[in-house]
Amino acid sequence: MEIADRIKKEREQRGWTQAELARRVPIGQQTLSRWERGRTRPNRHQVKRLLELFGVDPDQLEVWLDQGDESAEGTFPPARPLNPDLPIGSLTAANFERFCRSLVKALHPTAEVHRFGDSGDRQDGIDLYAQYPDGTLMTYQCKRYRRRTDFGPAKVTAAMTANTITAKHHYVLLTRTATPGARKVVLGNPDWSLWDLEDIAEVIRTDLDLDARIQLVDGFFQNHREDFLGLPERGPWLTGEEFFRPFDDQLKLLNHKWSLVGRQQDV
Repeated sequence: MEIADRIKKEREQRGWTQAELARRVPIGQQTLSRWERGRTRPNRHQVKRLLELFGVDPDQLEVWLDQGDESAEGTFPPARPLNPDLPIGSLTAANFERFCRSLVKALHPTAEVHRFGDSGDRQDGIDLYAQYPDGTLMTYQCKRYRRRTDFGPAKVTAAMTANTITAKHHYVLLTRTATPGARKVVLGNPDWSLWDLEDIAEVIRTDLDLDARIQLVDGFFQNHREDFLGLPERGPWLTGEEFFRPFDDQLKLLNHKWSLVGRQQDV
């Protein structure tokens, strides 16, 4: 049985609507709808959460993750192995926050997503927040560390304690792979989620549509479209969508692209 069918079957057996299950995960209802239609798939962390909600034996994780030979819609078979992650550790602290903001906005297009101050401001333990039209609030902390062991259980506990904002759910986003100790702290609290380097990459690949994936990768990691997404790098010419932008925007875009071409020729 495909994971899409498993999710729908378990949800319907409990009499839950898509909106109710999405709220429990928590994800957007549109994301859940795409899962059940087989258009996208949950990442490993999300499948673990689904098994917990459905009361399914955690040992069934790999069974649920086994997708057979079919490819998800909107993906392209790579000519060579893709890079599993993006180099988010190379971003500055401020740019990592901006990257996280863009990711959250792409995941929740109906929400208002903002950075909560800057370095030196009193931020009440958060870096970003997302607020839905109905007032639902999510908070995000963006943690950038050189070594994965720098963000252990004590740092996780401190981060959770520092957050004084009342919200439906709280997220911690890491530039490194989380340690088992860090995972254990978050697993004990259903109001918190920890997304590390691998989780972020999986979310981009599975929860975003193709255009959103491209915009995010091109916006923060130039020349990684092919390595990470398996898509050709964009050339110096305008696409049809770009052609119909206001003239001033077109001119700026053309100048930028030709400057890139010039630098490549100089090299």
